[in-house]
Amino acid sequence: MIKPFFSIITATFNSEDVIEGCLKSVFNQNLTDYEHLILDGKSSDKTIELIDVFLTKQPEYASRVKFVSEPDLGIYDAFNKGLDLARGQFMLYLGSDDRLFDEDVLSKVFVQLNAESQLKIAYGTVVFTAFGSPKIDREWLADTYIPGSFAWGWMPPFSALFCISQQLNNKK
Repeated sequence: MIKPFFSIITATFNSEDVIEGCLKSVFNQNLTDYEHLILDGKSSDKTIELIDVFLTKQPEYASRVKFVSEPDLGIYDAFNKGLDLARGQFMLYLGSDDRLFDEDVLSKVFVQLNAESQLKIAYGTVVFTAFGSPKIDREWLADTYIPGSFAWGWMPPFSALFCISQQLNNKK
């Protein structure tokens, strides 16, 4: 059995209305063997201030966070910067307006990935809601993977796609 370590990469830019929900959903995980890499594109609203305040109030969480705010070329540039910094065996891209569904997400994913040693990815259901509303607008339902699906254009949402990376492992 391997010891879990997740790299959660969040790209943000002018996300003052949503960033706290994202941070709380990661902070509240019952599995705490993770790093949260937050790459901000030099926000001009209160995003940076809100992140700083949250980290100050949660020092045990702050010790697992790497926060960088600098100009970038957009969300994928920020995600790539996060990937360069990542040290985990398991990786997740989590948008600043996304949230982990409950406090068991990381532990459930770890159990599944650890039980199936041949798995390289795991994905789950995504629930879409309007900002600030508990009402579910729609869902992307996880189903059994069909080999060859990627070649035909099937793509699970990145906010529910966990990858195992040996390359990341080797950077430690």
